[in-house]
Amino acid sequence: MTYSIIIANKFVNYKLIKTIKSIAIQKCLKETEVVIVNKDKNNSLKYLSNLFSNIKFKIINSNDKNISDAFNKALKIVKNKYIYFIGSGDTFYDQNVLKNFKKFTCDKKIQLIIGKVLVHGKDKTEISKDFNNKFSLLTKLSIPHQGLFMNKDYFIKYGNFDTKLIYAMDYDLILRSYHNFPKFIFIDKIICNWPLDGIGKNKTLKILKEYNFIRKKNKILNSLVLEIIFYYSKLKYVLKKILKI
Repeated sequence: MTYSIIIANKFVNYKLIKTIKSIAIQKCLKETEVVIVNKDKNNSLKYLSNLFSNIKFKIINSNDKNISDAFNKALKIVKNKYIYFIGSGDTFYDQNVLKNFKKFTCDKKIQLIIGKVLVHGKDKTEISKDFNNKFSLLTKLSIPHQGLFMNKDYFIKYGNFDTKLIYAMDYDLILRSYHNFPKFIFIDKIICNWPLDGIGKNKTLKILKEYNFIRKKNKILNSLVLEIIFYYSKLKYVLKKILKI
C-alpha cells in the first residue's frame, strides 16, 4: 500500500464532499486509504462508504483540540508508507495525481516528495514556486502540506505536530529537520488546488509572528538574524498591502 490521505474535519458540508470527490476519481485508489478525523458528534460520516464505495475509509470521531491534534490522532492508525494531509475544501488537481507521483515512492530513502500547489487567492490564482533547497524555508513555508507527500519514517524520527501551534504546524514539522535535511525530490507537477479560506485567512501578521517563534524554537540561525528575517517579512507585507502589489 502506498498512500494514506488524512483529512481533519469539523462537520460534513460541501467542502468535505468536494475534497472526497477529488480523491474518488484518482486512478491509484487501490493502494490508498483515507483517514478522516471528524469533530461532528452526529456520526454524519457513516454513509460515506456508500456514497464513495471505491474508497477505503477510516473514520475517527473525536473532539480535537485543533488541527494538529486531529492530524496526530490520524497518524496513530495510518498503515501506508506515504502520508498526505489535505484540508476540507482542498482538491487534487486532476485524476492522475496519485498515479503520477507513485513511481517516486519506490526509493525508500526519499522522505519528502514535493510538488506544486495551485493557490486560489481572493484576487488572483498562482502556482507555488519550485523547491530546490532548504534555504527557501528561512523566510516562509515554501513546502505547504498540500504540495507534499511525507514518508511515514519522517514522523518516527522527528515526531508529530505541535498542538500548541495555531497556523504553521507544518512549518514547524519541516524545520525540525533543517540542520540535517532529509532526502527529497521535487516534481514539477501540481498536486492540489488550495483555496485561501482556511484558519489563516486574513491572519498574515499572526502567521509571521508564529513563523518567527518556530524558527527560534528550532534554532535554525542565531537569534539576531532571525529577528532581522522577522522584521523584514513584516515590512515586506506592510509595503505590499500599502502599494497593493
